[in-house]
Amino acid sequence: GDNAYWLAIWFTNSKDTTVAWTANRDKPVNGHGSRLTLRKDGALVLTDLDGSITWETNTTSTDVVMAELLNSGNLVLKDSRGHILWQSFDFPTDTLLPNQFFTKNMRLISPLSPQLFASG
Repeated sequence: GDNAYWLAIWFTNSKDTTVAWTANRDKPVNGHGSRLTLRKDGALVLTDLDGSITWETNTTSTDVVMAELLNSGNLVLKDSRGHILWQSFDFPTDTLLPNQFFTKNMRLISPLSPQLFASG
């Protein structure tokens, strides 16, 4: 709908702005009242207006102290020593960025269309 939002990383250093990664690709949230929270248990959680969890990282480490978007386009969760405990590069959607690894257990799934981000 008109008020559907995604947690996404955009690649803007090109002629066409490209969505490089989307967390909640098939479950957009309401733009009014949705929240992105780094919980004490180490999970980064996206909740909708009603408080329901739409997306979350699979981290359960109380060592997570921060979320950071790196210049590479990689969204990471780090511990106090700066070690990466979770990274968006491990969960590609439909685009690979420079220096992003792609292993045999990963998949790229195209969107329905350039304007509709849901899985195709």
